[in-house]
Amino acid sequence: MQLIKIEMIHDVVCSWCLIGTHNLQQALAAYADMVLAEWHYLPFELNPELSEKVGIHEHLQERNGWTPEQALAYRRSLLQTIDALGVRIDFSKRTHYYNTHDAHRLILASQQSGMQQPMHQALLRAYHEQGVDISDRSQLRRVAASIGVEDALFQHAMASDEITRYMEALQQRVSAMEIRSVPAFIFNDHLFVSGSQSREFFEQLIRRELIH
Repeated sequence: MQLIKIEMIHDVVCSWCLIGTHNLQQALAAYADMVLAEWHYLPFELNPELSEKVGIHEHLQERNGWTPEQALAYRRSLLQTIDALGVRIDFSKRTHYYNTHDAHRLILASQQSGMQQPMHQALLRAYHEQGVDISDRSQLRRVAASIGVEDALFQHAMASDEITRYMEALQQRVSAMEIRSVPAFIFNDHLFVSGSQSREFFEQLIRRELIH
């Protein structure tokens, strides 16, 4: 069994990060008898300035200079993509963007107990399928508890200076890469891939570059 280290640069509210995660997981499953993935998550806050929730349509129009029609066309295209892949996003519930700073802290703190991947997956489900306000610490606490994370770890995630320093160091590392969009992936500390590539792309990458 060969270990593959995966560092994913991401934000929890990013649809394409969800899609990229799905495609890579599907590719890894095809080689489940040959490789073992070790996931790490590097924070990339898409909307660090948000202090309150903002409607997704309105935000996309303002940020990208889109008309309402362009925003709807983007939504239709995204729906076609996720339907084809079997990715679940409930747009009737996922209606707003939220500040994700505390969600990233929770993922990073979970790494200390080996729970970073389950935590990441739980947060993706909570936001994209249930529309949970992941800027609300009471909601984050419930998500953490749902996968068996003890409240002491949650409190550590929210208040620890150690987690603050760790997150700042990771953000500085990501900033030095001059990344402008997510997701992005670093495999085994040297192989960089940008974007939510297809399952076929990731399968080929694993076969050609990562299995020895």
